[in-house]
Amino acid sequence: MENKIILMDSPEAATETTITAWKSASGHIYTNEHVARYEGCTHRKCEYCGEPCLKRWSACESCRAKRKKEAFMALPVVEWNGKDPICLYNTDQYFFEYDDLKDYCEENEVDEKDLMLVLCEPVELRTLDYDFFEDCLADEQELPEEIQKAIDEFNAKIVAYSCVISWVPAKKRIKL
Repeated sequence: MENKIILMDSPEAATETTITAWKSASGHIYTNEHVARYEGCTHRKCEYCGEPCLKRWSACESCRAKRKKEAFMALPVVEWNGKDPICLYNTDQYFFEYDDLKDYCEENEVDEKDLMLVLCEPVELRTLDYDFFEDCLADEQELPEEIQKAIDEFNAKIVAYSCVISWVPAKKRIKL
């Protein structure tokens, strides 16, 4: 088959057609109605109660708060020893001393009994696993012996160090 030459002004270069398009409230044109409606709306219905909520959420603020409280209440309860850090459930607000918690309550005019507090658990350094390098090696290739030895030495130092480097929320609510 020989190469056919089609010039820019040739009727074969393009043909006129009609398509259905959707114009969003912001003026953008889309060929997909759902996309146009989402882009043009500010709110949508909460999937739990049907009330309007900001479009970036699937649930309204009231339903989100209710579900968060239900999830928190489903956590097992533990006594707080007064020493380990605690934090507000599903936030990055940590309290390393009871005085920090009292200060937070004063500043935010809340009662500590109304806070959803969870215990924190310690995080220590992890050892290095040989599998970390698996993607670097060819099939059935092993790490060089001196690298394996270095990993073993590194891991021994990590195990000997045994120190808390950070804290993360545990899935345990506390009773003050």
